[in-house]
Amino acid sequence: MRPCLPLLALLLLPGSLHSQISRKDYFQYVPTMSKVVRQTAASHALHLYGDQGSPTYTDDDSNGIDDLRQEQLHRIADTFSPVLRRNNFSFPRNFKTVYEDD
Repeated sequence: MRPCLPLLALLLLPGSLHSQISRKDYFQYVPTMSKVVRQTAASHALHLYGDQGSPTYTDDDSNGIDDLRQEQLHRIADTFSPVLRRNNFSFPRNFKTVYEDD
């Protein structure tokens, strides 16, 4: 059985060497990023971020969202955001106390 060990190692070793991706071939395996778009066609058609042609459209912070619509979207997000409650009493409530000990 022992004479077969070096033969087995020689058979398995080349396969393990090829399992690493070389530096020059790395980007071939990285998925492509989608293009950054301002908004989707559906968002534009439904005026999700507000109708820029409307006379009531205001965008003081220049983020592309009507300010009234932004407030409405924040209210909706607050309604559906999870309620965080303390369910572990062994973890400190104030995270700064952990860092002050350092």
